[in-house]
Amino acid sequence: MHPDLARVASEFDEAQARMHRLAESVDDAQWVRRPAAGRWSIDECVAHLTLTNERYLPIFAEVLDAAPQLDDASRPMRPDMTGRLLAWLMEPPVRFRLPTAPTFEPPSSAGRATTVALFDAMQARLQDQIREMDGFDISTVRLASPFNAKVRYSAFSALRILAAHERRHLWQAEQVRTQLLRGGS
Repeated sequence: MHPDLARVASEFDEAQARMHRLAESVDDAQWVRRPAAGRWSIDECVAHLTLTNERYLPIFAEVLDAAPQLDDASRPMRPDMTGRLLAWLMEPPVRFRLPTAPTFEPPSSAGRATTVALFDAMQARLQDQIREMDGFDISTVRLASPFNAKVRYSAFSALRILAAHERRHLWQAEQVRTQLLRGGS
């Protein structure tokens, strides 16, 4: 696998392991408890990641159909300027809250076992998609963000943004756990 794709795949593996550690560190009631009105529970943070990744998969499949073969496997893949900026904005610690579109808001809690299983299944599908991208120059094909169709970036940038997005919301979920374990809400 191209080293840059392998690095992104590893980031998704790390996020999945992090989510499992988080899930094992709380009980079922803590998993679904919101820390305050208008704030997401751990369950909602994880469910939001599944929803987001699910929206990207068909976009990636479409982009892959248009992607040229990678002519030089030693050439690094780099995110474009928009991708670098958005990935930076996503990275924790959260500097400011970004509103999400209603279609990306998590549904009411499905419970820890279901939410974890859905996240794991989506991570597996995302990893399959990354393997399919190997050998293609996904840094040259652009896609429209499902959050805002006016925002465009490369497919490689999208992977970097999604990885940062996972770190952001897992960090957020860890903050919820800390608050709950200290006796807040």
